[in-house]
Amino acid sequence: MEWSNEKCVALIHEYEKYPTLWNPKHATYYNRNKKHDAWVDVVNVIGFPVEEAKKKKMESLLRSYRRERAKAKSSMGAGKGM
Repeated sequence: MEWSNEKCVALIHEYEKYPTLWNPKHATYYNRNKKHDAWVDVVNVIGFPVEEAKKKKMESLLRSYRRERAKAKSSMGAGKGM
């Protein structure tokens, strides 16, 4: 299946609704069953299989975000013109 920009944004918005998936301080963050249930809820809204949304797309989006955040952080500093 093809991931459109709208589907990616929908995935991100649904992912945000479940702190079990992204917040290590949340009470159920380390509970695999609760995480799986949250992923099932997320993919029911966007209409993709769990493994495709979780392993392929969300990890790719997070990897891209971390890379861009690191670039921005490294460009800030003394003598960088900012």
